[in-house]
Amino acid sequence: MNPTTTPENIANSLKMYSTWVAMAICGLYGWWMQLPMEQQQQILAQWPALKYYAPIFSFAVWYAARVMSQNKPDTSLLGATNEPVTGPQIGVAGLTSPPAAPVVPETPPTMTLQLTASEIAAILNAAEALKKQAPQ
Repeated sequence: MNPTTTPENIANSLKMYSTWVAMAICGLYGWWMQLPMEQQQQILAQWPALKYYAPIFSFAVWYAARVMSQNKPDTSLLGATNEPVTGPQIGVAGLTSPPAAPVVPETPPTMTLQLTASEIAAILNAAEALKKQAPQ
């Protein structure tokens, strides 16, 4: 891991979304503080929820910008973006693997049922009724 220095961090900070969001929030706060008190009171009277939700919204937007991935995908193997694709397409390569062999346990699981004679007769009667309903 290559630790970055403070000057490198400062230089790279303008590439971060959270820096831009924080600058916008600070700019809005500075604008708000420059308003006359009467105008601030008028705005808060018109939108009273603003005093409760503005800090929450500001933090949520900053946090979303902070955790958002800013890494660009590595396209170095693809060549330049304006490089034309030349030559005919010969074929399409693909990887195939044989289907996985099913796992068969050494001893099949068994389940024992203790059925009464009337239960067996009911099952056999139901099977006969289904055979009669089946299309021929």
